[in-house]
Amino acid sequence: MKFLGRLDPSDVLAELNARKVINDMDKENIEAEKKTGGNICATNVLLDRVWRHQQNWYKDFLEVLLDQKYTDIVKEIDPEFHESTYILNII
Repeated sequence: MKFLGRLDPSDVLAELNARKVINDMDKENIEAEKKTGGNICATNVLLDRVWRHQQNWYKDFLEVLLDQKYTDIVKEIDPEFHESTYILNII
């Protein structure tokens, strides 16, 4: 949870929505929360919503974070996923 202040949910909303990890209403709610409460509040809402819609949300969530250059956060959350993805990207 140390990463809450470092993540800008706006960076990942479009891709999470495209992958159906969150729906349009979730996206709107997260954007509204960012406007009223800031990034940390919006990130809390994002984390609350991502697991609700899709069985494979965790892998998709981490992949989107990597795509948006949040490598350090992925490394903190799941070092094994980070390392396996890093190795795949080298090959």
